[in-house]
Amino acid sequence: EIFRHAEKGRDHFLGNGKGRGRFRRRGQFVPRLVGSARLLSLGVIMKRSDLARENFLKGYNCAQAVALAFSDVAGMSEEQLLKTLSPFGGGFGRLREVCGAFSAVTFVYGCVRGYCDPKDMQAKKAVYADIQALAEECRKANGSIVCRELLGLSGKDSPAPAARTEEYYKKRPCAEICAVSAQILAEKLGLTERIN
Repeated sequence: EIFRHAEKGRDHFLGNGKGRGRFRRRGQFVPRLVGSARLLSLGVIMKRSDLARENFLKGYNCAQAVALAFSDVAGMSEEQLLKTLSPFGGGFGRLREVCGAFSAVTFVYGCVRGYCDPKDMQAKKAVYADIQALAEECRKANGSIVCRELLGLSGKDSPAPAARTEEYYKKRPCAEICAVSAQILAEKLGLTERIN
């Protein structure tokens, strides 16, 4: 049998590769018919990168969009996560500094793999090395980790957010930047998919 791990520490699908199999949930086995990427009883297995893109297109800021794709591993409720990341959008409150998507990458990384002991120099070094590597990957993939550079702007914007119209989405690369940044983080953490 092929073993498909839906999410670490959660439900598992055991199947034969032909769309039929059993769900193991808390020790119980239940027969299920499953499509190539669908789990009918719990939802859909989705790439976190796709979730981040969709979240941005729903109106969340870039930081919220990426972080929300990892809400199942961040250690806080979705409401807490959304409130915490709300000022990170637009390069921190539309100051157009560090890209909100990359800020969320560092935030989620810290939630999952951050250190607690201020005297643990090895842990600090490991975290900082990973963040620097993530920054370099995001720079290569997106062109920069600075909001104004990504958008071709010269400075900060007014604090008033832009209306999310069809025209807005056409001229902004942010949805794709969110998706790419989420994918880079997901690969680093080994968490590319989740049940949505």
